[in-house]
Amino acid sequence: MIFLYKIVSRLILQVERSCFTQGPCRLAIFQGGIMHRKVFSCYVNAALCCLGFLFLASPAGAEAIIADHNAVGEFGDVPDSVIQSLGEDYLIFYGHTSHGSQIVTGIDLLYDEDPFCDPPTFQEYGDDLGGNEDTTWVPPTRAWLNAHPEYNMVMWSWCGGCSDNTEQGINIYLNAVSGLEQDYPGVTFIYMTGHLDGTGPEGNLYARNNQIRDYCLANDKILFDFADIESYDPNGNYYSDASDACEWCYDWCLLYPCPSCGCAHSHCFNCYLKGKAWWWMMARIWGWGAEQDSVPRVVSTSPEEGESNVPVTTDISVTFSVDVDETTMTDTTFVVNADSTGLHQGPIVYSSPTKTATFNPDADFGPGEEVDVVLTTGIQSWAGIPLDSSYSWSFITMVDRGDCNDDGIIDLADVVYLLNYLYKNGSAPEPLRVGDVNCDGIVDLADVVYLINYLFRNGPPPGCYRPGRATAPAPRTSPRTIQENSPFSPLGKRLG
Repeated sequence: MIFLYKIVSRLILQVERSCFTQGPCRLAIFQGGIMHRKVFSCYVNAALCCLGFLFLASPAGAEAIIADHNAVGEFGDVPDSVIQSLGEDYLIFYGHTSHGSQIVTGIDLLYDEDPFCDPPTFQEYGDDLGGNEDTTWVPPTRAWLNAHPEYNMVMWSWCGGCSDNTEQGINIYLNAVSGLEQDYPGVTFIYMTGHLDGTGPEGNLYARNNQIRDYCLANDKILFDFADIESYDPNGNYYSDASDACEWCYDWCLLYPCPSCGCAHSHCFNCYLKGKAWWWMMARIWGWGAEQDSVPRVVSTSPEEGESNVPVTTDISVTFSVDVDETTMTDTTFVVNADSTGLHQGPIVYSSPTKTATFNPDADFGPGEEVDVVLTTGIQSWAGIPLDSSYSWSFITMVDRGDCNDDGIIDLADVVYLLNYLYKNGSAPEPLRVGDVNCDGIVDLADVVYLINYLFRNGPPPGCYRPGRATAPAPRTSPRTIQENSPFSPLGKRLG
């Protein structure tokens, strides 16, 4: 359907443009200061228009498209080729007043920043969605679409009318847009939430915006979530009581580079974020992202790649990018193999809301062993799409370095035990990592010296510490008995 949409849309636009040299055309100049591009409104062959209406229905019919704060972060993933293509495929009628102009300002900022972000043609109308039970915006929408059948997208934004609206009033708004969708099946209609007003989660605006969100999710609509974009900074921090002035933007821009502009009622950075979310939304409508989002990928693992000092009782968790079919995760597609204790089996519990699979091994891992985990392409999404590629990682379990004779105490007897192993053919520490006191991957005289310094010269304790993951314990001040999860149990590099 999306493919047919693109083909017919471009065909109609080409016919319209060709008629400029053949018949009467009216010239309209883009009013937002972004493009200054000419829009030619011509008589289009009636049969071609009818054909277009068969296919130009919103590509969002398959699923809802929600342009919220997450869209801002994903804007950078949209290929330039997609942005260039969609700029040719849409003619947009946009009704807004000052708050709605924030989107236009954001689009302008991105165009100045990157000429690839050359937007489609807009026809701006100087009004908004009004207040409670207001539908005065509907007649001018119909009038424009009737006079300009080549336009294939409509946007209307709120000013302050969502804040004091009622449940009934929002239902009237939603029903009015739905009615337009039915009467103009070749036009994509964008729903919007109202801008923040500082009343927070307990305020009426919060409830009305959620009413709009719930409707769009339940009915596979396209939503530009004005309020959600204003509620989060790029690090994902949520500001529950923020307003349309975007107070947090000022603090953010003290720490990070930000653009400068005139943004109605708000900080320029707020407009900038809305421009990014708008482009992401347009790319999704155009068809980008649907296939990518359906391919399962590994988002995170626990334990992480290369993590050490992992308890021998650990479970193993994997979070995916999309919902996967738990029946495809078995001991042949989710393989756990440890270098000492071998292959491990156990139940795999899957949580659909978090897209996380957790493997609970039937038996504990051994101390100080490397555990390799392999996920194969046999793991599939519910749509039957396999993992994008096999994925593997490893971690190392906890071991008590320095307790070479395994008596639970690090003392002179461990120094003697290590010397006997190195120079008198004595028994090796078990596992051998216990003797790699300085974590250099080799058991040698340097480990003996390290252990003596720890015991008698207040040197650092045995162990390996990955930067940012663990804090080394304080130097020894008295004899210590090793307990489970003691600070003498950090892991290091596996001995070759």
